[in-house]
Amino acid sequence: MKTSWDEIARALEDNLGWHPREEDSLTRLTKFSSAVDLKAILEEFSDLDLPEEFELLNNRASKAIYKLRNSIVHYRPAQHKIEMDTINWEKICRAMVGIVVDVYEAVFSGKSA
Repeated sequence: MKTSWDEIARALEDNLGWHPREEDSLTRLTKFSSAVDLKAILEEFSDLDLPEEFELLNNRASKAIYKLRNSIVHYRPAQHKIEMDTINWEKICRAMVGIVVDVYEAVFSGKSA
């Protein structure tokens, strides 16, 4: 095939409105995160017991991050409602900084998602 993957992705998005699922990509990236940071995210958004298994912890935390992201950037009053005033933003920001540092360290050290 002579067409680059960038061109194929562009054509899919332009012509079909298709693009990779952001939540799946986020889950692949957050697998490089520490369990401590992922637990901090979940503690803020879930009353459920925190899973001990890392894969389940990562899946739940990435869903919580993605839901928060959507609540911030998209106005959909009937969907994904999160009470912004009740969030401990300092705790979330500290955990997110830890996640970003972990992901960058993994990517720049050559680990693959």
